[in-house]
Amino acid sequence: MAILKKRIPTVLVATPGRLHYHLDETRIRGRKFGDLMTETRIVVLDETDRLLEGFQRETKKILSYLPRPGSRQTLLFSATVPKRLRALMDDLLPPDHVEVDCVGDAGLETNAHVDQSYLVLPNMDVYITGLVSIVQQAMQDDSDYKILVFFPAAKLARYFAVLFSIGLDIPVLEIHSRMSQSSRNRVSSVFRRAKRGRVLFSSDVSARGVDYPDVSLVVQYGAPFSKELYIHRLGRTGRAGKDGAGLLVLLPFESKRLPSFGQKSLVRNDRVAKIVDSTESVVSLDNVRRLIQSGHSLLTSCSEAAYLAFVAYYFANTDGVEAQEILEAADVLARGMGLAETPTLPEKLLELERD
Repeated sequence: MAILKKRIPTVLVATPGRLHYHLDETRIRGRKFGDLMTETRIVVLDETDRLLEGFQRETKKILSYLPRPGSRQTLLFSATVPKRLRALMDDLLPPDHVEVDCVGDAGLETNAHVDQSYLVLPNMDVYITGLVSIVQQAMQDDSDYKILVFFPAAKLARYFAVLFSIGLDIPVLEIHSRMSQSSRNRVSSVFRRAKRGRVLFSSDVSARGVDYPDVSLVVQYGAPFSKELYIHRLGRTGRAGKDGAGLLVLLPFESKRLPSFGQKSLVRNDRVAKIVDSTESVVSLDNVRRLIQSGHSLLTSCSEAAYLAFVAYYFANTDGVEAQEILEAADVLARGMGLAETPTLPEKLLELERD
């Protein structure tokens, strides 16, 4: 953003992290960029709920550079307004602000055309092979399959994409925040145009704001952090009046979170649970196990990063679960990934450990 160092922009669009950096580090004609933000007249927060849940500290810091709410025009856009965030959102607005509801009470309901089911993994030993069985069973059940799998972290999506592509000869697409915007655009376009026979592994960059026609199955591999996110992810299927299916896969320590999604139509999928727990699969899992233990360079290069992403996500997003329980699950995951030793956790990550 060299142009930012030359003059004050009339319109600036940025992610919280990047804007936060420029406010502190960038200078325009000798003046700190953050000091010039007092002239801002309009501020827009798109996907406000995500900004306040995932980037609350950065968002508040950015807004602290701006004029007070009554001295600027503030526009907040969000498909959902969770009750826990309403007080925070009110703090960003003047007392006489106006709320425009374009959705109504139906906004937190799932599509009636989507069959919803869930299963709880019996143990962490099947965390990797379980997804292999789920995806391959879905491919066998429906020759017109178009499957979208959500993971809680970008590096987990990356790990599984590599595993499937080189271990199962399934050309899985991947899309997440660790990719360049041009790469994401390309992958999104390929998956959008596909009528059938495609599998996409994604972080929450695909959870909303995109239209993927003809998705037959959405798998959420690990509990989303909120009911609203569950609904957004599920909304990638059953679109334009078409049928679809959603499968929520909970890790053993996530089972107590099931009631928080509040969906009466969310039923246990005994058939898939049996497949995951079985020693048999649609195809033999031996190739997967051999690949993991072989030390394949492409796979091992992203194993440790995936492990750390797993721990970081669950430390930050699983209230009511003891840190030791997460670490024990992660230790099993490390062994399942073929890591010779459980990676040492960075000090900053350990600081996330709850009391």
